[in-house]
Amino acid sequence: MKKALSPVRRRVRLQHGLTGLCWGLLAQTAFSVVILVLSFFFPWEKRDAWFLAGLALPFLGLFVGLLWPVSYMQAARIADGNGLKERAQTAWSLRDQQDDMARLQRQDAITHLQTMPRIPVRIFAKPLIAAGACFAAALVLFFIPNPQDAVLRQRADLRQKLEKPAEALEKAADKLEESALDRQTVQELRRLLGDLARQTRQARDEREALTQVSQAQQRMEKLLSDARNAASEALGQAGLDALAEALEAGDLSAMEQALEGVDSDALNQASQQSASAAAASVLQAAAQALASGNDAQAAQALGQLSSLSAASAAMQSAKSAALGGQGQGKGQGQGQGQGGSGQSQGQGAGSGAGQGSTNEDAGIGSPGGKQSASAGGREGRYHLGEYEQIYDPTRLGDGGEITQSTGRVDENAQMSELTLSPGLGSTAGSIPYDRVVGEYQAAAVQRAQEAALPGYAQQWVADYFSALTE
Repeated sequence: MKKALSPVRRRVRLQHGLTGLCWGLLAQTAFSVVILVLSFFFPWEKRDAWFLAGLALPFLGLFVGLLWPVSYMQAARIADGNGLKERAQTAWSLRDQQDDMARLQRQDAITHLQTMPRIPVRIFAKPLIAAGACFAAALVLFFIPNPQDAVLRQRADLRQKLEKPAEALEKAADKLEESALDRQTVQELRRLLGDLARQTRQARDEREALTQVSQAQQRMEKLLSDARNAASEALGQAGLDALAEALEAGDLSAMEQALEGVDSDALNQASQQSASAAAASVLQAAAQALASGNDAQAAQALGQLSSLSAASAAMQSAKSAALGGQGQGKGQGQGQGQGGSGQSQGQGAGSGAGQGSTNEDAGIGSPGGKQSASAGGREGRYHLGEYEQIYDPTRLGDGGEITQSTGRVDENAQMSELTLSPGLGSTAGSIPYDRVVGEYQAAAVQRAQEAALPGYAQQWVADYFSALTE
């Protein structure tokens, strides 16, 4: 009986396979419609990959259908429905009995199974009609302009621009092996740069790339700052105050001068007293260079606690590439008014002038991303009195004007506001503010973006400068 029912089972499996193929085609076309609809609402970078994955649904349906189990009783039932009039089911039920009646029944069923016409295989029209409708809908959606395509192109352009900086970050990570830092710090910095390179390649927009680079810069600066402070403290305990001050300032030339006449044993003693493994490693490397009479190499070793040139340059390159992707023509200079003699921010009134600055003296936004040595190689260190003086020529003699920029209430129910008082002093040697306010505005907006400020805080900056230019 099993041998006689085997052709019936194969036909049934073929029918299941064709049914699965039809429903798989419907699933694939419906899946494509869903993908296309969703792609209109958000930029789906892997949309094409999902399309390709959907092509497997018909084959999956066919495969499942062919492998779907078909019992012998089910095959006998289908055979009886094809004209055997319950012979196959009866014979299968009597398959274990050996009496004459059972044997005759099985022989009769086998004879009819061998002469039975092949069971027809049908293709279901309903799923194919529905699949055709879904295909037509997908075709229409495919030719409708998708607004998210522009976003995807921008992302692709940005990632292409960030590819070289990402490679530079990986090369900078490899160069860390040549530094005088301890093994643990090197591994942590390598992981930081490696993660930044990967995140840079995966950045979805300029803001995300800038945020990632800024966060990585802060983490690297924190590592170096802790080691630098520990080294400075150890140098102070060893009586090398001048070298400690030069290290704090990040001035290589000052460090080289301070190393003149310093005994390498003093540096070795400082390395032993340091509480930081990174600081101890650098101080020991500087002591070895000093023992060989190479003051410049010793200063360079100490300078690694202030800045890792390759890593800093790679990060600045990534930031510059992201800023270039914004297409707004913002320069790298960062301007921000500081209270001068008139306590105003880039705006004077009465008979005097306020004071402002591009902050190049503080090493922020200087050409090539270099930082002033007098600023200690760290952002946010301003030098009052070194800014260029500016004034508003349209308000001379009007008695002064107070400008206020009001923000939002924060979570502590505090209102943030900025009140500007009249300027004092003389206009001698000053510059009309309308000549430089555009540069200050672009630099301030850029700085707000680099700092990853909330949207409402960035709006404050834009509103403030808009009020100055009205």
